[in-house]
Amino acid sequence: MKRVPLSKIHVPEGALGRIHESTLLIANDIPASEWVSHTMCDELLFHYRICVRQMQRHYEVVSGFRSFQVIRAALEPGDEVAVHRVSGREVELVRTALFHLVLDSLMHCPDSYDARERVYRQLTELTRALRKEFEIRLPREYASRNLKRCMGITHRKLRQKRSRRSELERLVERD
Repeated sequence: MKRVPLSKIHVPEGALGRIHESTLLIANDIPASEWVSHTMCDELLFHYRICVRQMQRHYEVVSGFRSFQVIRAALEPGDEVAVHRVSGREVELVRTALFHLVLDSLMHCPDSYDARERVYRQLTELTRALRKEFEIRLPREYASRNLKRCMGITHRKLRQKRSRRSELERLVERD
């Protein structure tokens, strides 16, 4: 573990940046400032560590995005935080970050069916984007069908029905 000033830790770009965005979309809506204090940060980081990779002049978060957001909301930019430095290829770091995101989502799966659907949609959008934009293929454990089963989403279709237009609407649209 190394202590690094919070101002030197940045959000990554590329595939890891997409995972960071999805993490924020899936996270709960309660502001971190309401439930975490300055004194709790070391304990939080002990249990939910932030993993970073060293760049030339700063560090980029590669795992522990939720912890990073909470700590950033609770501390001042000059405060130092304990981080775990990692290294590796981009693809491996992305897979690890995705694993943490999926694991957190499954462990803290919301009770309401609509909330689970929202989390499921975010995860499938992310996996589709990673495959399309960055050509990162994911293991079978992250496949849509398996995520649906794990999250208990089985009896309703997730796709929105397309509205059918009547013949009159189509004629009016042409004119």
